[in-house]
Amino acid sequence: MDRENRSPALSFATLGCKLNHYETEAVAGQFRERGWRTVRWGEEADLVLVDTCTVTDRADRKARQLIRGAIRRNPEAVVVVTGCSTGIGLATATMLKARDWQVFATARRPEQATELQALGVRVEQLDVADAASVAEMAARLGDTAVDVLLNNAGIFLVTPTLEIEAA
Repeated sequence: MDRENRSPALSFATLGCKLNHYETEAVAGQFRERGWRTVRWGEEADLVLVDTCTVTDRADRKARQLIRGAIRRNPEAVVVVTGCSTGIGLATATMLKARDWQVFATARRPEQATELQALGVRVEQLDVADAASVAEMAARLGDTAVDVLLNNAGIFLVTPTLEIEAA
C-alpha cells in the first residue's frame, strides 16, 4: 500500500525513567485516537518521536545514536526529539543543520537559546504545559515544513494511573 492510501504512521522510542515511558505511551495513544497507527521502531514512519531522559554523557551518546538511526531509516519523516538531556539538543541541531535540515527548537525563553540561534535554528517560545502556548506556536508555524523539532522539556501529562502487578 502506498503512503497516500493509508493512515499516517508513528514510531517512537523512549530512553529513561518510568515517567518517560508512561508519557511516550500517552502521546502515542493520543495519536492513535486521531487515526494514526503505530509501527515498530525501525519501520517506515511519517513521524518519529524520541523521548529522552539522559543525565550522563553515555546516555546522551546512546540517544544521539538512536536519533541518527531514526533519521537514516526515515529520511522523509518528521522527527521530534523531546525530554531532558545534558546537551543532546545542541548536538542534534548541529548535526542536522550541517545536513541542511529545517530545524526548530522550543524554549520557554527563546532569547536564552543563543547557541541554537547561532546555528541558524529557528527557536520558538513554547511551554509544553500550557495549551495556549502550544496553540500559539502552531498558529505561528502555520503550514511551515518542519524536518525536526527539538523540545528540551518533559511532556508531563497529568492523567490518572493504575499499576497492576502481574499475577
